[in-house]
Amino acid sequence: MDTKKKVLVICSSASGRLSLGVLLNRVWYEPILTKTVFEAMRLLEQEPVSLVMLDGDTPESDRTNAISLLKKVTATRGIPLIIILSAVDETLSARLLSEGCAAVITKPVDISLAYGILGSLSGGERKSPRAPARIRVKIEEQTPAPALFSINISEGGMYLRTADLLPEDTVLHLSFSLPHDQEEISVAGKVVRKTPLGIKLEEEPGIGINFVNVSEDARNRIRNFVTWALSSDIEWETNI
Repeated sequence: MDTKKKVLVICSSASGRLSLGVLLNRVWYEPILTKTVFEAMRLLEQEPVSLVMLDGDTPESDRTNAISLLKKVTATRGIPLIIILSAVDETLSARLLSEGCAAVITKPVDISLAYGILGSLSGGERKSPRAPARIRVKIEEQTPAPALFSINISEGGMYLRTADLLPEDTVLHLSFSLPHDQEEISVAGKVVRKTPLGIKLEEEPGIGINFVNVSEDARNRIRNFVTWALSSDIEWETNI
């Protein structure tokens, strides 16, 4: 299983740290939560991270000073800095990027957009977030069974639980219905990885599937489901 990359979160409010921490954990990052820039810098002396995420919903002078300090000190120099704001216009976004910020994300956080930014800045391989989903998936080829249950899903593919593994590059034709969605989705998928049943059940055995002919409508429906599953219960602070 992939190792979680660490993201240092700097946010003065407990509810903001909770929201950002929960979101990062759900999209397979390890959040390190701090209240201030100074606390963050002390932690960085013992805890290297891949990204720094600063909640910018503070007075402008405090935000500017925090960014300046983070870009100057050795511990954070060279680490991509992401700013989270309730509202941002093109002028402010351009200024923050010119000050050395790697990206600006607005609240409420669009999880697919944020995942893409996090991945591109941290060298992540996955292009879209995945959500837990126990869905019955019918298999046209009837192999390794007429139907299997999924473990998770993303707009790019899904993981199916089974002890009867198939060779990589095997193509299967799948059909399934998402929770709260009556219309069935039919896609072709290719086996890209497999996990055997071992002595220790660290990961459920099964096959990883990449979708190869998913329609734009089906992709959007899956994306909406993933967004709902990962972030519908997260409340975002929008006041400075």
